[in-house]
Amino acid sequence: MAILDRDSRDEFQVKRLQSESIQVLSVEEVESVLYSKTAVYEMSQILEKNFGSSVGSAINQVELKLENLFSDESALTRLAETTAAKQFHHSALDSLTSISLSNTDSDEVTLKLSNPLSKVLDNLNALVANQEWWTIIESYPVRDLGVPKQICDALGINETRYVGALLKRIQDCQDFKLKIFRIAGLDPSACSQSS
Repeated sequence: MAILDRDSRDEFQVKRLQSESIQVLSVEEVESVLYSKTAVYEMSQILEKNFGSSVGSAINQVELKLENLFSDESALTRLAETTAAKQFHHSALDSLTSISLSNTDSDEVTLKLSNPLSKVLDNLNALVANQEWWTIIESYPVRDLGVPKQICDALGINETRYVGALLKRIQDCQDFKLKIFRIAGLDPSACSQSS
């Protein structure tokens, strides 16, 4: 893949970071996905130092840096202060309301999952309209957004944890869908068909 010009990178990097598996990207592609995010300077330095090394080695270090970034609440706060971060987190939360259950004949299952999750997004939007984004990530328990307890249980998150913890756990949408399918008593293999 050709290296993208810098203006083009910002346009789609958020979606790429959420939807692509870093393991299968080249060093250049990883750089294009991560370019110009908060704390990306450090990650780009890792990439630059490893251009002469194997792609695997460079990517492993980037993954480690990402893991540290998303497990550190203060780093999450810094990340959330950027416009791209807001779009990224909104995109992650949007995924909660767009889970496809079209494979099932049970409208009841769809309603049980989609209605509470839509309320979560509405609650978040209301908070964002009145407060700084970083205060939401640092200060609001997941339960205050109306996230159903069964969703918290499926993600392994205590409902008293802050929103940042929820955002961290739903970055892998495919894994999240899989858990939702299991909660709904559906065939997990249907998850990949509806992605």
